[in-house]
This record gives sequence, structure tokens and C-alpha cells, in this order.
Amino acid sequence: MKNGTMKTTAKKMAWMGAVFAVLLLVQGISMGAVLEATPDQVDFGTVTEGDPVVAISEIVNTGSTPVEITNIRTS
Repeated sequence: MKNGTMKTTAKKMAWMGAVFAVLLLVQGISMGAVLEATPDQVDFGTVTEGDPVVAISEIVNTGSTPVEITNIRTS
């Protein structure tokens, strides 16, 4: 694999990890809130650095209490 492709793939994986970390964090804070993402994972395959990649996920609160997301960050 080219170094640029590995970096781009790592960025995409970091984005996915951040989304799921938010889901876990919010669910852990408020047990009545349940967030579900569709799709629950995205496979970008091999991406050449510089090529645009788009992923659309819908996150829905299916729980019984409101959810407030106050901070999102990637690692």
C-alpha cells in the first residue's frame, strides 16, 4: 500500500471511531437515551490520498430521553 493511501484510510477509520465513541459516551451518560446509526459501519476500501470520499450516516435517538451532544472530536 502507498503511504498516502494508508494515511487516508487511517483518517476514515478515525472518523468512524469518533462517531461510535460518541454513541457509546452518550449512551453511558444517560441510560434512557439509545442512539442507533444506520449504517452502523462504513467500508471505504482502498482510497487514494486526495480522492474525495463521502459517507452519510443517520443517527437516531430511539430511547426515552433526549440526547444533547455537546462535543465531538477525532483522535
